[in-house]
Amino acid sequence: MKTMTCKDMGGPCETSMTAATAEEMIAMGGAHVHATEDDAHKAIAADMAAMTPESSQAWNDEFSKKWDATADAETATEATA
Repeated sequence: MKTMTCKDMGGPCETSMTAATAEEMIAMGGAHVHATEDDAHKAIAADMAAMTPESSQAWNDEFSKKWDATADAETATEATA
């Protein structure tokens, strides 16, 4: 399990989400962006809707790097204990 914030994924806020896979995290982040009613999240949702297949792939590639670099929640907890 890994924990990332909306901001870690390119969004505007510090809401954190925990997921077992990158795909699950992407889904959670997308749901968060669409469920949050402020202007900053609405702008991100509009950007997401306007993505071309190429820009979507570029975002996914960049996100994969961030996901891989994020410590597992268990590892991070052990490191601070």
